[in-house]
This record gives sequence, structure tokens and C-alpha cells, in this order.
Amino acid sequence: MAWSDMAAMATLGIILSGLLYMVLRSRLATDFVTRDMYAETVARTKAIEVRLEMVPTHEDFKAVNANVAGVALQMATMTERVDGLKGSMGRIEKTLTMFVEARLQWEKDR
Repeated sequence: MAWSDMAAMATLGIILSGLLYMVLRSRLATDFVTRDMYAETVARTKAIEVRLEMVPTHEDFKAVNANVAGVALQMATMTERVDGLKGSMGRIEKTLTMFVEARLQWEKDR
């Protein structure tokens, strides 16, 4: 092989290596995370962590559940009392109606 052939092959190798380098560099530049992208991701992650700190915990929900159960029990007790008062009011209304009718009859007979 002559020196001119070897020089041609070396030149061709250098050109191909340069082209491969340029293609890989442009391709890899878009595949890796830039500093700006990393900073944006860190900022978004911190914002999510701040929001998660404000989310109620399991213990908070247990306390709310206990409060709701207490209110439900009080409502059931009040419902029973109101139902009892309805029966009493019905009897009082019936008695009062009888008194009014008797009074009207007495006024009429007089």
C-alpha cells in the first residue's frame, strides 16, 4: 500500500470521525438534562414537598372521624328527644282540643 493510499484512508477516517462526533454531540445534547431543566425540576419538587407538608395526616383524619361520630351520636340523641316531644305535643294538643270543645259547648249551653 502506498503512502498516498494510507493518507487518503486516514483523511477519510478523520472526516468520518468528525461527522460521527458532530452527530453524537448534537444527539446527546438533547438527551441529557440541562442545568435549567434540573433547576426547574428541583423547584417543582420543592413546591410539591411544601404542599405535601400541609396535607392532613392519618391522625388528623382519625380525629375528624371521631368528631363526626360524636356529632352523629348527638344527632341521634336529639332525634329521639324530638320524637318523644312530638308524641307529648300530640297528647297535649288532643287534651287542649277537648278543653276548647268543652268550653265552646259550655258557652253555647249557657
